[in-house]
Amino acid sequence: MKSATSENHNHRVSILAGTVILLLAAGIVSTFFIPWERLLLETVQPLGDTFAGALFVQAAKYVGNGFYQAIPVAILMFLAWRKRNTELFRRMLAALYAVAASGIIANILKFAIGKARPGEKLGNWHMIPFSTANDFHSFPSGHTTTSFAMAWVLSVFYPRMTPVFFGTAVLIGLGRITGESHFPSDVMGGALLGMAAGWLTVKYYRLKMETNG
Repeated sequence: MKSATSENHNHRVSILAGTVILLLAAGIVSTFFIPWERLLLETVQPLGDTFAGALFVQAAKYVGNGFYQAIPVAILMFLAWRKRNTELFRRMLAALYAVAASGIIANILKFAIGKARPGEKLGNWHMIPFSTANDFHSFPSGHTTTSFAMAWVLSVFYPRMTPVFFGTAVLIGLGRITGESHFPSDVMGGALLGMAAGWLTVKYYRLKMETNG
């Protein structure tokens, strides 16, 4: 019975994940034909000029930073090592791998694509590939990428906390849009990349566990 229940749960998760991925991909593609991103930015950005909005933008900036995300994970890894909690150590190591790998990939793509940030007022898809200027590192959103990568990994290990993990990742993405650091499509691209990195990390983790017996 447990096996059947587990299979049903995995099937539902797969359907949900597939639906989210299709919606994100459709949203990114639609930006080439419909100018909805600029309209959304013009609606949301003024919220960042309020006191509460500015706090939200700053919180998203720091909580979504891969370096700061890695700190509590590293602390938990150290505590797990001290307590000889191998399972917790391996789980946190997987989360750290996901954040590091997804962050590196996101930064390589940023550099290669060279998409202008919203604040440059150059349009949704103005690009200068291989630009070293941070103002042309908009796609994908690195903060969103690492946040969704970590959310995916932690949700697999702690499924009851899934709404918290992914809810936090979504809020970080919204904060990056509100602060005019990224277009919505940048955040969508980051979410896709992050989930892919998280999925691959978990797959590698499980393969290692099976290999080690």
